[in-house]
Amino acid sequence: MRRNDLGPQRAANRPVLRWRAPNGREQEFVLSNARPATIGREPDCTIPIDSRRVSKAHALVEFRDGEFTIQDLESANGTRVNGEAISVRLLQPGDRIEIGDIELTFADAGTDGASGGDGAAAAGGSKVVRLALTATVTLVVMLGLLFTLIGGPGGTAVRSTPVEEKLAPAPPELMARLRAAAPDSPVVKDVVQYAIGAGSPPAKALHEEGRLRLEAQRWRDAALLLAAAAARDPANTAALAAFEDAVAHLDRAAFKALASAEIADFGMRYDDALLQADAVVQMVDRQDPRYDRALKIAEHARSLRAR
Repeated sequence: MRRNDLGPQRAANRPVLRWRAPNGREQEFVLSNARPATIGREPDCTIPIDSRRVSKAHALVEFRDGEFTIQDLESANGTRVNGEAISVRLLQPGDRIEIGDIELTFADAGTDGASGGDGAAAAGGSKVVRLALTATVTLVVMLGLLFTLIGGPGGTAVRSTPVEEKLAPAPPELMARLRAAAPDSPVVKDVVQYAIGAGSPPAKALHEEGRLRLEAQRWRDAALLLAAAAARDPANTAALAAFEDAVAHLDRAAFKALASAEIADFGMRYDDALLQADAVVQMVDRQDPRYDRALKIAEHARSLRAR
């Protein structure tokens, strides 16, 4: 989502992120106008969160052009603001931020505006400045992650215990749309026609082909084939489980592609933006809100790339 879609800017006087721990204790993380804050599972993150559903470097909060933004760092389970999946979003006091299974609240804890002088930037900066800032922040984040992986100044590798990063379940509405679309899907019709001609049970052929597409990471085809297999053979729990897995992967892939498209568009990398936006259009249907968002990014990228 681009900034001009988000209304007037408002910089918080004393910006904080608040989190209520399971024991009921509230923690407050003060944000800086001068330094970006990383949120993630790594202990070296500015805001470390110990949860299996949180990626090592999950999201980035920064002060940009006079306002605070949050950017998902292509995390496994995504970032949501007020219940909506985002890639980049302006923050307003009161916004609820979901990082994996953890909820934070963006708030303005200041009343005297005393902290606004350490980095308040004029709104509406030039595209060159925004691009340089985006590149600098990305470099800082990547260097930090590299330092964490390589180790300290002595070069000793830092070994951390692997933590499972679970894939979030797919939204029920996405699963319902794929089930409804499966019978008329060309890929399903082709497999059924071939199975009938070969004297093989269509449900079995759909399941086997769906598993092959799943292994090949062709998420949408796999989801459609496995949905059709489960519909023809409701007792096939393996087909149902594989369908749910395919839809979860499809949902994450579409979200990550859309995030990449928005970040590339914001950074004026229009070829990359167009490539990622087209990938989203191929993965989701017209009823999915990501479809229209991807189309807008593609149109914007095409119009500026042609200049």
